[in-house]
Amino acid sequence: MNTRQAEPQETAAVAQLFTATFTASEGASEGKQIGDLAHRLMSTPDEPAICFGTWQDQQLTAAVIFTELRVAHPLQVMLLSPLAVAPNWQRQGNGQALVKHSMDILQEQGVSHLVTYGDPAFYSKLGFTPIREHQLKAPQPLSYPRGWIARPLSEHGFDELKGTASCASALDDPQYW
Repeated sequence: MNTRQAEPQETAAVAQLFTATFTASEGASEGKQIGDLAHRLMSTPDEPAICFGTWQDQQLTAAVIFTELRVAHPLQVMLLSPLAVAPNWQRQGNGQALVKHSMDILQEQGVSHLVTYGDPAFYSKLGFTPIREHQLKAPQPLSYPRGWIARPLSEHGFDELKGTASCASALDDPQYW
């Protein structure tokens, strides 16, 4: 398998992976919604996204997108959202391996923290722990507060993550929170 940063010309393939993956697990409407989100995140030049993917025989099998999460403290914080692993590649450690690879690269680039809004059972395996909204308020009201989780990538702990976070405009919609 080849894991690397996705190129801008691969935006359609990334969006297609998200559409297919979320359609398989959540239905066609959710698949289209998340596929469109992935496309918007990767196509908004004034809010650049970083997408890492895993390819097997020229086929994209997993992808994760990171965008800036703006916080009051002058830290470089990234929001991990969304993540997709093609159905026939799930439950084999591919998602975890992709996120670990991405974390290593982002840490080298000076990112201090990763934050996501996702399944604590999955992300806890990668070192993510819950953060409280009184500490770092999410960009939108959370429908599942237990899913607001973070992981430091530097010597900075969670004390520096304070205030209200703001995110990329494509994600700043209550339907994702």
